[in-house]
Amino acid sequence: MKKLVFMNFVVVLFLAIFITSISVFAADSPNAKLLSIAEMAKVTGIQGLKTAPKDPSKHMIGDVNFVKPDGKRLLSLVFETVDLKAYAQAEQSKSFKSAYSGPVKGIGDEAFDGPPKMPPFILTVRKGTHLVTISTDLDYETMKPLLTQEQLKKIAAIIIKNGKW
Repeated sequence: MKKLVFMNFVVVLFLAIFITSISVFAADSPNAKLLSIAEMAKVTGIQGLKTAPKDPSKHMIGDVNFVKPDGKRLLSLVFETVDLKAYAQAEQSKSFKSAYSGPVKGIGDEAFDGPPKMPPFILTVRKGTHLVTISTDLDYETMKPLLTQEQLKKIAAIIIKNGKW
């Protein structure tokens, strides 16, 4: 009898975890409102864009992901709140310097693009304690970013405006 009760408990616990994980992945990121599909279409010139939930197994690495009509990732946005002192220390680290090629002027309080030694496909922008990392995918035949740094800057400007940072 105890074994049956234990098995029922395990099954119920498994189902609870499964249902909770589905709702977490299905829920929209609260940051999704910072960049709309219409705004993305205006910057990129691509119609039929959609958003996709975070799912690293499908290369959807962001809190918000935009996919092309064929379902392939175009852009991911990762949002963070940073401690300014810790962030300033992190900027001096070897790993930070190896991830970014240099500062980008004219956007946010500070911004960095990367990675070094190849066409940049990442833009990280800090405004106050808010940080967003914007990354586009690569055309794996040419190894060129799908979106330019100018487009990523325009996207960052929209996010900052919509976030009231």
